[in-house]
Amino acid sequence: MTHNKDNAGVAVHPPLLFLGGLAIACAVEGVAPLWGGLLNAPTQALIIGAAAVLCAIALLAACFVSFTRAGTNVPTNRPSTAIVSSGPYSFSRNPIYIALMAFYGGLCLLLNAPWGLIVLPVLFAVLLFGVVQREEVYLAAKFPREYADYCARVRRWL
Repeated sequence: MTHNKDNAGVAVHPPLLFLGGLAIACAVEGVAPLWGGLLNAPTQALIIGAAAVLCAIALLAACFVSFTRAGTNVPTNRPSTAIVSSGPYSFSRNPIYIALMAFYGGLCLLLNAPWGLIVLPVLFAVLLFGVVQREEVYLAAKFPREYADYCARVRRWL
């Protein structure tokens, strides 16, 4: 492994990444509103945003259940003790991050903060290069055979 501690050494904790992105988006929206200002979302945006948030919460819950059953840690700064391949992890290697992006996008719609959707590609790039790729290196080093088999069976995203 290329780091001293038994964790992935991610650049930023994913929930903080999206929380920071949302804070920045809301601040910019307050200064330069694009769709009528914060907290002024049209009905369609409220419906889609609420659906995205609810789906994200359900997916996150399923992910936490899978991690708990496997007996491993969820936070990226804690050691991984197992490769989780059940539940949502049977169709994506990163369902928590898919859920976080859906939650973030849904909140942007609910808050009427389109700047958040505009900066989402930047957040995704930070997530991919600062988190996912580091986790992949860590897991490949810690569980060489098991992680390689898992990667051969399950896609990174969808």
